Amino acid sequence: MISKEKYNGDESFVIELVRSGGMAGPYISLRKVNGKYQFIPEKLSLTSGSPAVAADLEEISDYNESLLSPSGDVRPHPEIKWKSIKATVKHDLADFGKSYVVSNIQFTE
Repeated sequence: MISKEKYNGDESFVIELVRSGGMAGPYISLRKVNGKYQFIPEKLSLTSGSPAVAADLEEISDYNESLLSPSGDVRPHPEIKWKSIKATVKHDLADFGKSYVVSNIQFTE
């Protein structure tokens, strides 16, 4: 049975920002749209929990933009700077279901 109660917990969990793209190769699942960092476009955004995380999100977003073709598609088989980007997140209770607050980002090159 599915509960209809709103989740009020504050447990952290990890999401991976470098995703497998199948034959097209890996891609970074983060874009900045209208000043918001989109993890799943138009469905789930990420907000920073500190100035250091804000700087990391901006670096990832800027780098990802450099991989895009003029049409906005990821170029075939891009060379991604990082093998893994793990973000430690919590549900943003003020925007539940639509946003995660990022407390830490771990890069693996």
